[in-house]
Amino acid sequence: AMPAGTERTGTPRKRGLSKGMSEDESLRHIMKEAEGSARRLPQADSKLGSGRKLERAETQSEEDLIMGHPEMPDLQESYDEALQDIRALELQREVLLFEVDCLRETLGEVEELLAEARREGTDAMMELERERQARTQLEIKLDILAQEVQRLRE
Repeated sequence: AMPAGTERTGTPRKRGLSKGMSEDESLRHIMKEAEGSARRLPQADSKLGSGRKLERAETQSEEDLIMGHPEMPDLQESYDEALQDIRALELQREVLLFEVDCLRETLGEVEELLAEARREGTDAMMELERERQARTQLEIKLDILAQEVQRLRE
């Protein structure tokens, strides 16, 4: 079985956020997918185990097996705990990958806003510089006119 979130090539697939789904709905969907794949693990294990048990039953009884291997129940318990840990980690991984996708999308939006703000800032600075130049030219004209008025009064 392939890990959840991979295509047939084994490469991680892009988790596109459905525009029709909220982040919470998308997260619930991911969790359901992960739980479904977690349920398939023990089914596959039990199918393999059933065949093996039948083979063993032909040669010796299950009691003999347990008597000959007293650590079997402990090993089975450890195996079951390891499977639970794997399922929990896979679910956590799916949730984290979803959060990474959400953060990447948010980062892209923030970068677009920042670029737009920079453009607006640049435009505003250019407009300010034009206004300063126009003011300087008007001040020069005002000085010339004031000098002309002064000269005419004399």
